[in-house]
Amino acid sequence: MSMRFFSTKNRPFHLGPYPLERLKRSDTLPDLTQVPPSDPLQFSKLETPHSLVNAMGEYQAMMDAIREVGPGGQFLTSMDTMKKCRSHSWNPRVGVRGYINPGKALEQYYKNIDNTLKQMLEDYTKPDIDANIKNELDTFMKDQGVSSQILSSVNDLINNDLINNNMEKI
Repeated sequence: MSMRFFSTKNRPFHLGPYPLERLKRSDTLPDLTQVPPSDPLQFSKLETPHSLVNAMGEYQAMMDAIREVGPGGQFLTSMDTMKKCRSHSWNPRVGVRGYINPGKALEQYYKNIDNTLKQMLEDYTKPDIDANIKNELDTFMKDQGVSSQILSSVNDLINNDLINNNMEKI
């Protein structure tokens, strides 16, 4: 028979599962001067350009801005906002602005979507994929249960550039 030290059976839900109220309290704050400062994380691995770590830099900067501003703060005076205010668009490319004719608004909205899509496809540059990486990806997909027929269809689409050819029909 085991000895039960603490049961949550009759514990009020709002107190949570751990009996923190039993901990000894202190009137003074701990001395944190001896705690070494933490090293900032580095989100760049230039020796491995395909690493996911390299893509994290911008998102880490956003998280830093949220942490810097804190709850209920505002981002207008944040350094992250100052860095991006001239390079990130304030006006959406898809939305309908100005006078909106009720009969033509939806039509203009769809036209903006089509124009934006076409511009994005024109600006797109197909990245070069190293043959070894492509073979590793194919092997991984086969190991995950993707059929060879599907993989060959995808490779045909990529190699023959059928996606861009079909986008002209839009």
